[in-house]
Amino acid sequence: MQRFCFLTVVIGLALADQTRAVDLAKIDRSSRKEPAYESKQPQYCLLVFGPQAKTRVWVVLDGDVLYLDRNGNGDLTDPGERIAAQEVIRNREDPEEEVRRHFERNCWKAGEEPVLTCGPEVQWFYILQIVPRADWHDQNRVKFWQEKPFDFAVTTKTGGAQRAQLRFATSPREAPILHFDGPRRFVLSDKVGQPRFRPGESCPLFVELHTQGLDAKVRTESEGAPENVHPVAEIEFPPGRPGADPIRLRVELKGRC
Repeated sequence: MQRFCFLTVVIGLALADQTRAVDLAKIDRSSRKEPAYESKQPQYCLLVFGPQAKTRVWVVLDGDVLYLDRNGNGDLTDPGERIAAQEVIRNREDPEEEVRRHFERNCWKAGEEPVLTCGPEVQWFYILQIVPRADWHDQNRVKFWQEKPFDFAVTTKTGGAQRAQLRFATSPREAPILHFDGPRRFVLSDKVGQPRFRPGESCPLFVELHTQGLDAKVRTESEGAPENVHPVAEIEFPPGRPGADPIRLRVELKGRC
């Protein structure tokens, strides 16, 4: 996450020269062919890549197994697309978690098989699912993992490290869509409270780089933010006297801290 510090009230943040986003709601969310699942309720998520979301990859969780449409053809029965979890922990004695599942693939080393074979050069693919114990004393954490049980991370050669926290769906038609390497914009971070500004004092402002998906959003990690791209803040000051118009200012935030 990048931290850009400045002294005034922010009402909007955006990337200059931003590519127009594709309408993800119009994407066909039907898979061409699926395997015979072992669990009663497989869970679905659709990945799209690039500014126009032309590359589309299905991800389906079937209990302790993950199906990844590596060639992007919509057929999840192709060889090499069934991935067993690297880690499955079911610990009834753990006061915090009922189940933890971890899936991971990477091709950091030369000569390794690519994570996807359908175009985007994905270097790291990671999914963590946590099912929390409902009686854990930290109910805020319980609610968080119940609402968004999947931590999903992808690193691509062009877009850098990108991450999302979300819930999968129980049918392809309702599947959330994660948009990687898509149009990005700066937004105020929801990890901290609203900035408090006082006359004559500075105040840190936290912003993040997001790509909006469908029922989910992707956050670009700090190393994925281009060095020559800076957020633009639209600032509004109270009027200097009663009845006057507010004072508006547009500032490019170049400093990083």
